[in-house]
Amino acid sequence: MMHSIISNPLVLGLIGSLALPASAYWRMSCPSRLVQQRADPIISPGHVSAHVHVIAGGNGFGFNETYAQARGSQCSSCEIKQDLSNYWTPMLYYQAQNGSFTRVPLAGDGNGATGGKTVYYEYVSTNTPPPTTSNS
Repeated sequence: MMHSIISNPLVLGLIGSLALPASAYWRMSCPSRLVQQRADPIISPGHVSAHVHVIAGGNGFGFNETYAQARGSQCSSCEIKQDLSNYWTPMLYYQAQNGSFTRVPLAGDGNGATGGKTVYYEYVSTNTPPPTTSNS
């Protein structure tokens, strides 16, 4: 009996997934975008970014965005209105054989698909402890 349980593909998949490093993520539906522009306040604060981003989330987003500006957002393009964070991803382009570029359509661009982003956070071990939160 034990042999038949262990040879079940579903059980083997579950056991195999437990042996891999854990990676957590969550998906937040952001049916619309704030803006599409060359902005990245983390990599290029105050400057034009090297590439175009699609930005969703709280309307406090800006080239020099601070935590206070994000928290001061009055609305969000994402479904969870209390989450005033911003989420940005690079805009993708396809280069045709003639050298021209065409923007790759995204879900929610009026093509029948609903918008959203797969948001993930990963803690990378360093010499500093991970950030903590407080309810006070």
